[in-house]
Amino acid sequence: MAAINLYNRYMLKTYGERVQKISVDGGFTCPNRDGSRGVGGCTFCNNDSYGTTNKMPEIKDQIIAGKTFYQKKFPGLNKFIIYFQSYSNTYKPLIELEKMYMEALNTEGVIGLAIGTRPDCVDKEKIQFLEQLAKSYDITIEYGVESLIESTLVKINRGHTIREFEQAMSMTYGRGLF
Repeated sequence: MAAINLYNRYMLKTYGERVQKISVDGGFTCPNRDGSRGVGGCTFCNNDSYGTTNKMPEIKDQIIAGKTFYQKKFPGLNKFIIYFQSYSNTYKPLIELEKMYMEALNTEGVIGLAIGTRPDCVDKEKIQFLEQLAKSYDITIEYGVESLIESTLVKINRGHTIREFEQAMSMTYGRGLF
C-alpha cells in the first residue's frame, strides 16, 4: 500500500516545526468572471468559502493579523506559508505579482507561498519568476483544473481547456514548484 504524504507531515519533516498557512486576499479576479473568458465564474465558484475574511488593503497587514491569530492559537509558531487562494492568483501583470509576492516573502517568519490559480493564467515569464523564488523559498502552485474531461469543463463553465492544463503543467514541471 502506498504511503500518504500529508502536507503538515512534510512541512514538519522539512522545517522541524509546525508551519502554518495564512490565507490572504490579493484582490485578484478571474478570466471566467471578468468577461475575458466567461462571466459568472464556474458553476461551483464560491470564493466566500475560502475564509479570506481579513480583506485588509495591504498584504503585510493581512499577514500580521494572521500571524497574531495563529500565534495565540499555537504558542511558539514561527514559520508561515502565505496562501494566495481565492480567485486566480497569477491573473495580474508580472510586475504586480512580483511586488505582491515579495511583500509577502519579506515579512518576518514567512518561508514561502502557496498560489492557487488556473492553468490559463500562467505564462513562461511568470513560471520563470516563481522558479527563481523557489531557489530560496517554499513555492507551491495549485492549478484548479476540476476535470480532465473537456465536456465537463464546458458544462461547469470552467473557461479553459485540458490542453491549457497540459501546457501549464509542462511549463511548471521540473522547476522546483510543488
